[in-house]
Amino acid sequence: MRAIAPLFRRRRPASPRPLKQDRRASVSTMIGLASPVLIGFMGLAIDTTYWETAKVALQGATDQAAIAAGRAYRSETNVTTEAVSVLAAHGFVDGANGVSVTVQNPPTSGAYAGNQAAILVSVSQPQRSIFASVLNLTPPVVTARAITAPSTAGGGACVISLATSGTGISLNGTNTVNISMCNLYANSTANNAIALTNNATVTALNAYVTGGWAVNNSATPCLNAGTTSERGLCVTKALQTGASPVADPYATRAIPAVPTRCDSNNASHNSSASYSPKPDGIWVFCGGLKLTGSGNTLTLAPGIYMLDRDELSINGSWTINGTGVSIFFTSSTGNNHASLKVQGNQVVNLSAPSTGIAKGIAVWMHRNAPASSTIDFGGGSTLAIVGAIYAANTAVTVSGNNGSARCTQVVARTIAFNGNNSFRHECTGVGISDPPGSLPALVLVQ
Repeated sequence: MRAIAPLFRRRRPASPRPLKQDRRASVSTMIGLASPVLIGFMGLAIDTTYWETAKVALQGATDQAAIAAGRAYRSETNVTTEAVSVLAAHGFVDGANGVSVTVQNPPTSGAYAGNQAAILVSVSQPQRSIFASVLNLTPPVVTARAITAPSTAGGGACVISLATSGTGISLNGTNTVNISMCNLYANSTANNAIALTNNATVTALNAYVTGGWAVNNSATPCLNAGTTSERGLCVTKALQTGASPVADPYATRAIPAVPTRCDSNNASHNSSASYSPKPDGIWVFCGGLKLTGSGNTLTLAPGIYMLDRDELSINGSWTINGTGVSIFFTSSTGNNHASLKVQGNQVVNLSAPSTGIAKGIAVWMHRNAPASSTIDFGGGSTLAIVGAIYAANTAVTVSGNNGSARCTQVVARTIAFNGNNSFRHECTGVGISDPPGSLPALVLVQ
């Protein structure tokens, strides 16, 4: 007889689950321990993004400040004031919130160290930490720097002849004129707008001649002349004939009015002397000033010295010293305009006023003076003139050996060089005027 199956089958007890397969508590513990670190790293990523954004903003503001400082340099206003103002407009104020601003003109280190036309702007600011402190990290100090400088070395006008016909610039003998870091302009349409005789040589950065130049056969070819190798006319960058006439940079300058007085009449000295202007800043020499003798010094206090008719004549050996001085040759009657005539071995140390009606002009001939009224630095003159020698309608003669001044400009109807002359155009703060376009563009170079 078949056995009857039981109604209920007895189930075998389940074996216990191995403990190693239950990890829920361990994972939770690990996550709990790692969370601060994970949050710290995520926060560091957020902080780093914030710092990079701050760096970009700071660099943009610094670039704009450097460009503004460069424009201030060109207009001869305060470069530091302009740079600081631009930075403040972007929220970066020197001394506030740890911000530090440095403006250097010229830079004191690096590739542009000592370059008078270069301006360095450097800004630093410590950054905040939102999450990085979880990792015990110190937030960085973000720094930005920018340098603005001319796109090419040198520039500006050192020599300008405004004559529209005949010879505008002449060099005689075996003399040289070195303006290798600035420009020469001759407005004459004549074929001999620039005339070089014997072994005379001109070295310029750029030369712009409306007409042409004539070179005596004995002049030697230029050495290291750059883009040209014309005899006697050595140009580093551009030698352009048929150029448009350059504008008189002082054409709109107001002419000083001669006071209705004479502070001295027919003055003459054969020993050292000194002068100081009247309270209006002017001293008027009526009937000229004659200096004779040897080993003497004429000292001029800051101001304008007007030669009303006749001439300033210097014979013998004199040293002329004046800072913030302009010597103005004029005529209160419109006739017999004063002239300058220098003979002998003279040393002329003059720097022009940096402000006022005579800003940037050290020696100044009235623009209505006839051609017979000349400025003649003859003999063995040694000129250290910081500023312009300006004689729009008359002639200027420069003799002797000159070149110790950092900024000398000659603007005249005609210019004759009889001697070795070296002019520079490091003119920041001097107040001279340059023709439009004569200076290279300012660009960010770093």
